[in-house]
Amino acid sequence: MIIVQASSRHGNTPKVAKRIASVLDCWVLDLKDFHPEDFKKEDIIGFSSGVYLGRVDSKLEEMIKSLPRCEKKVFLITTSGIPIKLLNNAHKRIKKIFEEKGWEVIGEFNCPGYDDIGPTKLIGGIRKGRPSEEDLHKAAQFAEKLKSDYRI
Repeated sequence: MIIVQASSRHGNTPKVAKRIASVLDCWVLDLKDFHPEDFKKEDIIGFSSGVYLGRVDSKLEEMIKSLPRCEKKVFLITTSGIPIKLLNNAHKRIKKIFEEKGWEVIGEFNCPGYDDIGPTKLIGGIRKGRPSEEDLHKAAQFAEKLKSDYRI
């Protein structure tokens, strides 16, 4: 099992991915280091990204689109400055791609992350201090549930 991590502006998402990886006893691989052979070797793959204007990292999305149809179990990890409920299309969009590939989506996790995009920069950004220890604890609980449900 691996978690493929798209680059992050503030380091929010890698913090969450690393916490989840520590519980699942797997490793986090940066998107730039990901090769198709890595995909072929793994039965379960996590994909991790910040949400930017309602979408996951465009390079991650393109890479996912390029992967083959097959039987895989996948999960999605995101962080966002704006509440994910307002940007729900980010998860819907990627889940649709996963499902078109025949992959089983076994979980989704989102938590708040610090952001200073656009006008929020004028006020020093939003969601300062996020992801917090409480957010990381929730990430660990998400991972524990995956372990339990899928005998990882």
